[in-house]
This record gives sequence, C-alpha cells and structure tokens, in this order.
Amino acid sequence: MKSRALVSLWLLLLAILPTWGRTATMSARGANEIADSTGQLSAVLAEARQLSHEGKLSQAIEKGTAALNTAQKHYGVKSAEYAQALSDLAGFYSRSGRYHEALQMGNEAMKIRQEVLGERHIDYANSLNNVARYYSYLGQTMEAVRMGRKAMELKEELIGKDNADYAKSVSNLAGYFSRMGNYAEAIKLGEEALAIREKTLGSQHSDCIESLNNLAKYHYFRGEYAEAIELEQQALLSLRSSSTLPQPTAEESNDAEPPVALAPLHATILSNLADFYLKTGKQEEAMRYGNEALQLRHDVLGDHHPDYAESLSNLATYHYERGQYADAIALQRQALNLQRQLLGEEHPSYAQSLCKMAVCFLANEQTDSAEIYAYDATNRYTNVILNTFADLTASERDLYWRKVKPWFTNTILQMAEKSPTNKMLSSAFNGILLAKGLLLKSELEMVNLLMESGDNKAVSDYKALQANRSRLLRQFELPKNQRTLNTDSLQRIIVKQERRLVRRSRAYGTYTQQLHIEWERIARTLGTNDLAIEFVRYRSTEGKGKYAALVISRNARHPEFIPLMDDEQLHAIGSKEVYNTTKLSELVWQPLKDHLKKARRVYFAPAGELYNIGIESLPLWNGEKDEVMFDRWQFYRLSSTRQLVLRAAPTKDPPTAIVYGGMTYDSQPEADLSSTASDKESELAAIQADEDILKEKSGLKYLPGTKREAEEIAEVLQSDSVATTLWLAETASEHSLKSLSGQAPTILHIATHGFYWTESDIKATAIDERLQFLSADAFQDDSDKALTRSGLFFAGANRTLLGLKRDNLRNDGVLTAQEISLLDLRGLDLLVLSACQTGLGKVTGDGVFGLQRGFKKAGAQTLLMSLWKVDDKATRILMTQFYKYLTEGKSKHESLRLAQQYLRNLQVEPTSRRSKRAISSRAKRARKNKAKKEYEDPYYWAAFILLDGIDNRR
Repeated sequence: MKSRALVSLWLLLLAILPTWGRTATMSARGANEIADSTGQLSAVLAEARQLSHEGKLSQAIEKGTAALNTAQKHYGVKSAEYAQALSDLAGFYSRSGRYHEALQMGNEAMKIRQEVLGERHIDYANSLNNVARYYSYLGQTMEAVRMGRKAMELKEELIGKDNADYAKSVSNLAGYFSRMGNYAEAIKLGEEALAIREKTLGSQHSDCIESLNNLAKYHYFRGEYAEAIELEQQALLSLRSSSTLPQPTAEESNDAEPPVALAPLHATILSNLADFYLKTGKQEEAMRYGNEALQLRHDVLGDHHPDYAESLSNLATYHYERGQYADAIALQRQALNLQRQLLGEEHPSYAQSLCKMAVCFLANEQTDSAEIYAYDATNRYTNVILNTFADLTASERDLYWRKVKPWFTNTILQMAEKSPTNKMLSSAFNGILLAKGLLLKSELEMVNLLMESGDNKAVSDYKALQANRSRLLRQFELPKNQRTLNTDSLQRIIVKQERRLVRRSRAYGTYTQQLHIEWERIARTLGTNDLAIEFVRYRSTEGKGKYAALVISRNARHPEFIPLMDDEQLHAIGSKEVYNTTKLSELVWQPLKDHLKKARRVYFAPAGELYNIGIESLPLWNGEKDEVMFDRWQFYRLSSTRQLVLRAAPTKDPPTAIVYGGMTYDSQPEADLSSTASDKESELAAIQADEDILKEKSGLKYLPGTKREAEEIAEVLQSDSVATTLWLAETASEHSLKSLSGQAPTILHIATHGFYWTESDIKATAIDERLQFLSADAFQDDSDKALTRSGLFFAGANRTLLGLKRDNLRNDGVLTAQEISLLDLRGLDLLVLSACQTGLGKVTGDGVFGLQRGFKKAGAQTLLMSLWKVDDKATRILMTQFYKYLTEGKSKHESLRLAQQYLRNLQVEPTSRRSKRAISSRAKRARKNKAKKEYEDPYYWAAFILLDGIDNRR
C-alpha cells in the first residue's frame, strides 16, 4: 500500500542522513510507531473486507468502524489513510443497502482525497466512481452519469483502458445510461467492459459474469428477449462453474469495489431470468426463479435490504399476471414499506411501486384503494420526471420519457375507463396534461429561461450551440465522401455545449415548473359556457387502440371520461366519408352531446389520428341544416389544454408582417444568382407541369394564385398600418426566411408548395437519390426523420428536386422542418402556411412531427396550416378574407371561422361571353339564380386548421 511505501522511504532517509543525538532517536521511534500503526490499520481493514466478502455485512461495518477510529487516531481526519478507511466503510454500508450513509461517507472520503492527493490521483478517481454508484442507487441517475463519466475519463488517462479497474467504471456508466433509457449506449459500454474483463481477468471471473448479466438486462429493455435469455443463461452457467469467490487482495483494496459476491450476483441473475420468462409468457418459470432470487437475497442480505424489496415487488408482478391479486397486493405492500424506509418517498422505485399497488387494487376490485394509490403515484412520478428532466439534454429527455411514459399515456387511462372515480379521473387528466407535448414544451421552457436570463454569455453559448447544430445538419445533407467536417467530433461538441447550458440554466430557476399543471388550474380559466377536452388514444388491456375524451368545465368536481371509439371503427370510415357524412362526427362528437348542449366555446387537444383530421369542421352528427360543428360552437384546437394557463401575454410592439408568394421554382434564388450554371440547366425548360413532385424528372408547378394572394394580403395589412414586407419570385428564397432568425415579425405568411413524405413515398419514388438528406444516417429516430421529410419549397427548388448542382446548401430552395427548428422565431405571433399538407407529419405521443413541430420549436405561437393539397384559387380567397377579418379587430379564431363560412357560401355566377349591350333586370335576376356555391364542398375549406389560436385576453 501507499502508506507502507512512504514508511520505507522515511526509513531510507533516516539511514542516509546524519543523526544528531536525541533528535535522531526520536525520529526512528516515530518511524517505528508509523509502521506499527500502518500494519494495525491494514490488518483491521483486511479483516473487514473479508467479512464483507463472506456476506457478514454487520460485522464488516463494525470492523470498518474500528479501522476508521484507528486511522483517525494515528493519522488524523485529513489523511489518505483516514479517507481509505472511510471509503471502505461507505462500501460496507452500500452493500448493506444503506445508501444514504454510504453517500455521505463516500462524499467525505472524496473531498479528503481531493485535498490531500489532488484530482490527478487514482484514489480520487475511485472515489468518483463509488460516489456515482451511490447516487445511482438513490435514484439520482444524472448525477451518477456526470461523476461516473468523469471517473472513467480520469482512469483512462491514469491507468489506460486495458485495466480491470477502468472496466469497472465503464460497466457502471453503462448501468446509469440504462436507467436513463439509453439502452444503445448501455450496450455499447457494456460490451466494451466485457471485452476488457475477459482479456484482463478471464471469462470465468465474477466481473465477466456480471457484465453478461448487465448486457442481458439492456437487451431485455430493448425488447430483444431471445438475446437477453441467451446472455443470462450464459451468465448463470458461468456462475455455477465458478467454485470459489475471488478473495480480496491488496491491489483491489484502494476503494475499488471488491468483486461482486457470488450469492448476490446469483440472485440478480435469477431475478432477471424471472422477468425475461414472464415477458415471454412462461409464468411458471418466472415464479420459480423469482422465489429462488427472493430466498437467496433473504439469506444473504436479510429482509431489510433494497434488493430484497425489489424481489418482493417482482414476485407481486408474477402473482398479478397469474390473477392472484390478493397475494400480489400483500407482496407489493411489503416492498412499498421497505422502499419508503430504505430509499425514501422521492425515489423512482417508490413511485413505481405506488403504480403497481394501484393496478393490483383495481384488479382486485378495491376501487377506493386503487384511486388513492393512483393519485399518489401520478403526483410522485411527475415529480421524479420533472426533477430528472432538469438535468438532461433534449435527447436524454426523449430517451428517459420513453421509458417512463406508459403510466401516463396508457395505464392510468385504462384504469380511468374501468373505474371512473374522482381521484382516478383527476390522475388521468393530470397525467395527460404532463404527457402531451412534454418534450417540446420542456425544450421551449429551457430556451426561454436562457434567452431571457439577461446573461449575455448564456445567450451567446446557446447561439453557438444552434450554429453547430446547423453545421451538422448541412454535413448530413451531403454524401459521406463530400463532408468537410468530422460529424462524430461535431456531435460530441454539441452534446458538451448543450450539457453546459443545461447546468447553467439551473442558476436562473427550474424551467420544469411550468410543465406541472393540474386540471383544477385549467378549470379556473374557463368561462361558464366553456369546455376543455383532452382527446386521448391508448391501448386496452387486450391491445386494442381506443379513443376517449377527458372533459372538464369551470365548476366540475372532477374530469369526466367519455369512451368514443376504437381504431377499427375509425379505419372503417373511408377518406371521402369523413367530411361528407356524419359517420365520424357520430363517433367523436355525439358521445359528448350532453356536454356540448351547455357549451359555447370548446377548447380541445387532439390525439392519435385526430391530429390529422379537422374534427371541428365535421358535419353535425344529426345532419341538421347542412351545418358543420363550428357553425354551432367556437372550437379552439390546442397543443394541450394547459395552453389555457400558459397563454402568451399580448405583444405591445407595433405589429410587423412578412409575406411570401409567387415563388419562381425554376430560377436560381437571389442569393445564388452569381453561381455558375450547371450543365444540366437546360433540363429545367422541360419540367412537366405536374404538381406531384415525387415523380421522376418532374418539378414544381408555378402557382400564379400565390402571387396574387401575397399581394392582396400585403395590401390588406398595409391598409391597417401594419409594416409589411413582400417577397416574390426569385427574392422569395430560403435564405431570406432563415435571415429572420432572431428578428421574427409578428405575422409571417408563406404561400407556396409544402410537402410531407412518408417512408413508402420515398421508397416508391427513390427521391432520396436526389435529396440526400432524406436518407441521412444521422436521423435514426423516427421523429427526427419526420422533421426532414416535411417542409416548404422556395425559389430555385426545382434545381434541387431534379438533382442538379446544389451550389449552396443553406439556400437550395428546400426548407425542411428540421432546419426550421433551429431558427429563433420567438415573438412570431401568427404563422400562416398557405401550402399543401403543412399540418401533416408523423403522429407521436408528443404531437405531430412535421412542419408544425419545426415552427413550434423555433418559437411560433399560433399556426394556420392545411391537412391536404389545397385548391390554389379557393385558398387565395380564404386567406384574403381571413386577413380582412383580422384587421377588422376579430380574433384569429373568429377570422378563420368567418373566412371558411364566406368561402362555403360564396356564389359564383356562370361565366359567359361579355356583351357591351346592357342587360335587363330580369336577365340579371336569372343569372343570379343560376349562380352556385362553387366552394361549398369541404375539400376547399376544411383543410385549414388553426393551432393554439387562443386570444391573449378574454
């Protein structure tokens, strides 16, 4: 040990230095005392470690405490020896399941080592590793990730990668990533740790067995059950072939955790196998392995240990799956009580056990108990999620949310349907308020916190982060052999930048506070004739997709749960029947008729396929007077009804507007006019007048109506003293829109072609051969892919669509939702996308990933979009009327409703050859009688939806 080396050096110095009588004698005596105390301390520590290896943890703690007292007596509390004894004692407490004490001692040992040895010492790295583990056990996973990564990087620098101690840190970090839901990274690190351990320790070492066990669990979480069972069986076979437990050695004593005891590891393997078998339908095997694990943990760890509580909870699940609900409740109650005592009520495991208790009680038809536990579970789980979110990057929040969201988006809804009691319904509404749009809202709140902090450095750092994201996006638009930057390095830089900003944001408050809103707050914002509806889609216990409505009013004592339909009923309605028959209206609105009788305003947030249907424009379910829903009620489509609480404050600055239209898709955009023409440019003359841009060798058709539309709208706005800029033809470029970042107008109107391409569209047309970004290797996540497959076309887009030379990736005429999401359009009160399919995208539990997602991430407040390819002339009329009503002082919502009614009822006289001769009054009346409502069909007007168009003031 290091202390022995210091004594030897001291004795050597005494031997070679001259002695001066009494001083020399005293020095020699002091050296002997140091040697004696060192030997005594080493002996006591060795005995404590041996006791810990044998599972005698209470005795190990007793001996460890004695060692700590010895170290304090001979070396003082500010010594490496004291820190070593304290670190060992923390390990004994940790293996006993007493994580709070372990963390306190581990942190104290780490601080002493930092002061005495410095931050470039292996003992300090070991302390980082240990403390990270204790944080993980206590549910503070992000802190565990931060310290665990630091420990791993320091060990790599000090001892290299080919080292079992380094592998331990890698393995631990893999476990932390798994708890965050990042299973891909967990598997990557887990495989690295296994390879190092096999090389340095041999495949039969307990650390290798531990790695196999860990990898099995990560694959299980990814749904790869066969792989998980195979790895776990391999771990079990290796374990049973190991005859003895590795003994502690002096080299392993310096704060590195001794090899995992075989009995606890054996119990963990059995417990995992039980879970795997349950998931694959083998309930008997699950029960057998689960009972074995429970007994083993009881024998080795006792009945007052978190691992024992975990086994109780697992067994409760197995009994529940067998329909033995009373047994499940008894076991889960024991687990819950232990977790409360050992881990505390803020621990994620405690929240999960509350969820299990609620489910078990409901299955056992104990509804009173079920609703109490469900309500408590929702509140505690919400706090766990928001506290965790506060330290995560956007991608980490996404992965973590995927792991924990089933309770909010499925389980609690199943329970509310089965048992619609007060607290159960409150839990369901509160849960969906958290869940719907959570990822988007959390990102916006953090950005707003940074940008409004008044900290110039924070603002500058955020802009630098966005700039790097844009650089990375442009690189991924290129084939790999044409990229000028190392994308892996740039991605790592971006992650580090974002992580620093997340930590920095904590200085300005907790941005997640705005994400926790309960239904009572929404009810208080409602008027006496208002309804708030959260539509939900969830899976029944049989796996069938179902829709329901959660409804509240101002004086409601609790939300109400109204079942609506299932997927099969919805899909049975043909696309041509949605707006021209009452079939869908009968499924969506008729079940709510009693609530609608008392209402005038209806605020609703869609779900599932209702995102892509203008349900506010459906015919009345009883078919009266050819009316549609918005003729009777004022419907407000919201991202979430929490928008009623978080509605934006009215702007005080004079309004400004920018209007785009009449793009010349064949020309080079303004910013590229100096570029050298491509050899293929002559092909542009042969572009077919075909609006389907997915077809081979086709291009965008010029839209003459958009030029007239833009000019008319600009005239209307200018007549109302709104400072308006008009961009037409080749000046209506992608570059000009991107230049609005950081200086957004109040109103932005874009009249052009839009697109949303599905995976099947791309495969069928091979358009990704011309547009490389559609198959970019960066976007493996479906939601990210959806943002690259939605967008708008600007001047010069046909050059890109035909696969011609792209001289400037920043201004190629194709603006994707992914690019839009990186802009700063905060302050944009109204965005109007007068284009085809701008409201479409991939529907997820967090909303629609498409253009609306891109503009929302950029900071736009209200969006007016379309759900299908719209008629050019009809759109021009509707949009012009919309702005006329808006400038007359009507709200955004009312302006759209009136514009749609105007277009529906617009009578168009039959065209005829003009004559200079005056016509009689009778002829005029006859012509008027022959006039018809050319745009009465919903095709012309129902495509347009207004998202988050609530008034800033009532």
